[in-house]
Amino acid sequence: MMIQDIQAQRLHHTYIVSGDRQSALPEILSFIEKDCGMSVHGNSDVFVKEYDSFYIDDTRDIRNLQQQKTLDATQFFVLSMKSITNQAQNAFLKIAEDPSVRTCFFILLPNHEVLLPTLKSRAVLIEHRGGALGEYKDLVTSFLAGTPKERLSIVEKFHPKNKDEIDKEQIGKFLSELEVSVSDRRVLRDIYDVKKKLLATGVSVKTLLEHLSMVVPYQK
Repeated sequence: MMIQDIQAQRLHHTYIVSGDRQSALPEILSFIEKDCGMSVHGNSDVFVKEYDSFYIDDTRDIRNLQQQKTLDATQFFVLSMKSITNQAQNAFLKIAEDPSVRTCFFILLPNHEVLLPTLKSRAVLIEHRGGALGEYKDLVTSFLAGTPKERLSIVEKFHPKNKDEIDKEQIGKFLSELEVSVSDRRVLRDIYDVKKKLLATGVSVKTLLEHLSMVVPYQK
């Protein structure tokens, strides 16, 4: 499913949008404003917030905001985050299992694989490939056509010596662009495994990307 397939007259209570959050956010806000007829500015029934990490306390805040809902209007929560803790997911699951009437959640994050299966099963999943991913198209083309040494040079930009500067969200976008550029199932599995392992803490980004540089077949 894509964002443009959402129908204002048949809203689900929870949508999980994975991929490029930066381009997905304005599309969702446009949908709320144009299709649902609700202003996204200065409207207490449209809550929009970006998080680096979403914690259990954030879920409690959302639950409290639900109690302030206007009776006649649909209440929208648009929550964009880089990551979400398991504790927060379990707390949010209780909201998703028993949603308030006319309440709709949009959860935006880089990769829905980070979510618990129980939470995903109660939501509509949307894979969003937006403009920000396109910036990696030329880089992926060079990567696929490159020698092992050239590939290592390309992925080096994603694992700087200062670990605090590693941006896993940007790595995920590069890997997502790589996914749509190959067709070999084994290679796709390798890419998927790397994306999943990147979600873990303490993982060696350098080792994962160097491994991928070695196993992906050369492609003109």
